Amino acid sequence: MSLNIRNRSKQIQRPRPQNTYVRKSKNNIDTLDQLNDNNFDNYNEIHLSDDNNNICFLDNENNNSNNSYSSEDNNSYNNSDYDNIYLFENNNNSDYSHLFEDNNNNSDYSDLSKDDNNNNSDYSDFSEDDNNSDEILYKKPGTEATWITRHIKFRHFLPLEYIQEPKNLKNLPVKKIFLDLYFDDFGTYRTVYHSLGGVYIQIGNMPFDLRKLLKNHFIIGFVPFGASFNEFIKPFVRDIRLLEKGIPMKINNIEYLIIGGLGVVTADLPQGNDLCGIKRHNANHGCRNCFVLREQLSDKNYDCLQNARYLHQIKKLRQQYNLLKSIQEKKDFATKYGISIQPSPFSYLKFNPFQQIPQDAYHAISGKIARLMEITMDLLSESGKKLFIKNWKYFEFPSTWSKMPSPTSHSRSHFMSDYQRFTMIVPFILNRFLSSEHIKKESLEKIKILLNIHSKVVPKKIIEVWSKMAICTKTIFSLSFLNDDYKKLEILLQEERDLLIKIFPEFKNLPNMHINFHLIQHALSYANLINISVGVKEMR
Repeated sequence: MSLNIRNRSKQIQRPRPQNTYVRKSKNNIDTLDQLNDNNFDNYNEIHLSDDNNNICFLDNENNNSNNSYSSEDNNSYNNSDYDNIYLFENNNNSDYSHLFEDNNNNSDYSDLSKDDNNNNSDYSDFSEDDNNSDEILYKKPGTEATWITRHIKFRHFLPLEYIQEPKNLKNLPVKKIFLDLYFDDFGTYRTVYHSLGGVYIQIGNMPFDLRKLLKNHFIIGFVPFGASFNEFIKPFVRDIRLLEKGIPMKINNIEYLIIGGLGVVTADLPQGNDLCGIKRHNANHGCRNCFVLREQLSDKNYDCLQNARYLHQIKKLRQQYNLLKSIQEKKDFATKYGISIQPSPFSYLKFNPFQQIPQDAYHAISGKIARLMEITMDLLSESGKKLFIKNWKYFEFPSTWSKMPSPTSHSRSHFMSDYQRFTMIVPFILNRFLSSEHIKKESLEKIKILLNIHSKVVPKKIIEVWSKMAICTKTIFSLSFLNDDYKKLEILLQEERDLLIKIFPEFKNLPNMHINFHLIQHALSYANLINISVGVKEMR
């Protein structure tokens, strides 16, 4: 038996076996022949496979009932402590794609299913009473060394498990298109706020240098003030359904089968939740990626993988919701699970909104910087603000930057790109003048008590927060990641979150702080966070 390690920190995921696995015990296996990898701790998910491609799972009978593993124990996995090995043999009767077909007849999109009588998806469901005890071994979030398990149903399916290639009867050469849709509301006028929803697409197949050009962002249309996005997007959804089935097209007198689909949707926090069919972030369960409670948004021990929103589970919740008869029962059910009344407008596409509508790092990071700047300005005394303005005026800004208004007198009136530039310059400006006498007395005493430090150390802590924010922002928006960079990003996000909450309790349980937990998963799924950010799109 050989060790087959799946490293999820790589940019390209290896496909999982398409079948589920039934656990069977084997007592005549020598573990010493299998566990020969010295870098076991570097991997997030480990399977052992023999020559017949059977999958086995390690279990230590000396551990407690939650199957946790500590890499500090024995410092090696070559020891025979792991004396129980369970094989997962292929079960060819397990498929899942019907879980991705929406049979919700109450949806505004029920008419879209009328033109699709050819349902190629025939998948069986996970049974809640299944005797299979299939498990995934993974590192507990927020820890360095603890390994735990979760049931295999708590995972996102890979596209190859629920999407079938359209029939190509003529055996035409195939070309595929990856579409990236962007939706955001913005104010039409400066003095009177009437939001107008802009909907744009771009071709994800383009290299990054071309994708960031404004001319390669194509306008679908604008959602008028007060109009329904679900109604607006229905023609687009119909067209994408046709594209998913394949359209024969001639290119340079050669006929191709053009296949495409909606690959990713980028949106701000409120709009993204709407597109996922999830309540907004001020609800009890307002995260579109997991079921975290509003009071737990800053809990670093919360397991976002065990409690993630998996599409097949949300489909079941939708079915239960539709069976309820009274309006009050439906409201209570929706509140309990954080789902909105209407499902995702993309329910009829081959689309997983909980993976393909990721949290937008651009909005999240800019929002945190804006709040940090506002808190910093409130900390400064009148003399401190005067010195800040003086150093701001004489600071050596890059010549390519446009002039930015001073944050002391123009709070919350900057572009998002301005806030990210603040992280580059504010640490240096504060370092030039900030001392304890430039901080309001009540704010100084508050931080002293919180951190149990001397007054002279408080300015250094404030500068440290800005420096950590700058380093974290730079890493988040890196163009490329190596394997070690994902771990570095995870550590930086955790340190930034802990430092902000420790010094400024105002950041506790903010949605933008909780997003830090999910950014690392998005980076792993999309290679980096630039590919799914809206920096260029916000320039419209």
